[in-house]
Amino acid sequence: MNKTFQHAETILVVEDDPGDFGLIRALIRLAHHVQSDDEEPVIWAQTLVDGLTKAGQQQPDVVLLDLSLPDSSGVATVRSMRTALPDVPIVVLTGHDDSWLSIAALEAGAQDYLVKGQFDVDALKRAVRNARVRGALESRLRLLNETLEQRVQEELAKNREKDLVLIQQSRLATMGEVLHNIAHQWRQPLNALAVLQANIKDAFEYGELTRESIVKYTEDGERYIQKMSKTIDDFRNFFQSAEKSTRFNLVESVRQALSIMDASFEVGKIAIAVETPVDVFVEGMFNELSHALLNVLVNARDAIKAKGRPDGVILIWLAHEDNMGIIRIRDNGGGIPEKALSKVFDPYFTTKENGTGIGLYMTRMILEHMHGRIEARNVEDGAEIAIFVPAVSPPTS
Repeated sequence: MNKTFQHAETILVVEDDPGDFGLIRALIRLAHHVQSDDEEPVIWAQTLVDGLTKAGQQQPDVVLLDLSLPDSSGVATVRSMRTALPDVPIVVLTGHDDSWLSIAALEAGAQDYLVKGQFDVDALKRAVRNARVRGALESRLRLLNETLEQRVQEELAKNREKDLVLIQQSRLATMGEVLHNIAHQWRQPLNALAVLQANIKDAFEYGELTRESIVKYTEDGERYIQKMSKTIDDFRNFFQSAEKSTRFNLVESVRQALSIMDASFEVGKIAIAVETPVDVFVEGMFNELSHALLNVLVNARDAIKAKGRPDGVILIWLAHEDNMGIIRIRDNGGGIPEKALSKVFDPYFTTKENGTGIGLYMTRMILEHMHGRIEARNVEDGAEIAIFVPAVSPPTS
């Protein structure tokens, strides 16, 4: 058997013209060196439907497909056969004036073409050989693409797991920061309650406890307790997950983040200057953006603390430019090392001695989820973080 056809033992010819089929069959038999008593290598079908039926029954090694059949014509014929036989080489048969159709057929899934009445045995063998080689390459490419897609899905799943771990680590880190600030914010009212309790005891022992003083002590005590209760409510609301995206004012998000950090800044003797001359509305998760701001504020506080500055200052201002809401947070903590400036938002990258490298990365992820971005640069005596979020119209009442 000729080497060209050693793996192409059966050829399906889909051709409605008996004369053309007879010539093609003769050429195939010559190419196969078929003797009269040998097994017939050719399967004949005169319509597309008949060809699809026989293809399903006998699984040919190569298909010679006429593009002008009684029940189908043109590129649609190739697509139908390719769907039925995804891995079998197809050589289309066209008329001499259909070169454009041949190209379209190749784009639709055929591997080669022959012009009826213009090819001999050598041309037939060459077309079959080319079709088989091209078909094998396309099958490998298809398998590679399928494998690649599976790998991509697997890597995405791994990345999602990593992101979940990062999110959990970020929440734990933030929770530690929140508990630290609750302790600071409770210290003052707890001290006031302790003094109030001592005053009540002294007034009783010295006989100075009157109805009026009891009313005053009670009112003072309720005020301190309400302040502590409000602290708990503020922090509890901060950790509540919104079920859906909402429209909110960036000013409110800044205020919430500052309310969380207020006591910490007071203990660290860090002055806060806030300038919010405009209302800018954005769309997203309110608490997530507050969380992002909190991460930036914690970094600014830590930078000032590490620098040992007695005059620590954090400046915050809000702007609305080019349809973006912009929050700029600037500190005087000495700035970010130039080599680290391009990496501060990468996962697990940190310049702190005991840092995790999670906070600013999660901030970046939150902002990208809101179709925003975050940038860092050094300014005189410190660093500036700029947060950009697409602005939207105010919510309707």
